[in-house]
Amino acid sequence: MNVATSSTNRPPRSSISWVAEYLDDVADELDRRGFAIDSVEMIARAPLSGRLSIAEDSGTPGQSASAELRWREDDGWVLGRKAPTGERPWAWRRISGEAVADPATVADFLLCG
Repeated sequence: MNVATSSTNRPPRSSISWVAEYLDDVADELDRRGFAIDSVEMIARAPLSGRLSIAEDSGTPGQSASAELRWREDDGWVLGRKAPTGERPWAWRRISGEAVADPATVADFLLCG
């Protein structure tokens, strides 16, 4: 099996360790941009996936998220945001491009989304 690795000495792509590091890198980039990360979760069954919840009030950890980023190894990122009262609870948009987008690209999408 030919498994791709990054140039930063990460574990092989599609490994649990690699996904954990990738999600952590994205969370770090969002934190640098001023987003309060409420939680980071990884789902360790195929396809590997993860979820980052952005806190509604950056001063109150544990509140329900105002935005959620979900990632799956086979199709990349989607962004969900709470809709205004009276509408569907979440509105989802897919980040186009590579399934493994650069953390800065994910943060830019959240800023513009």
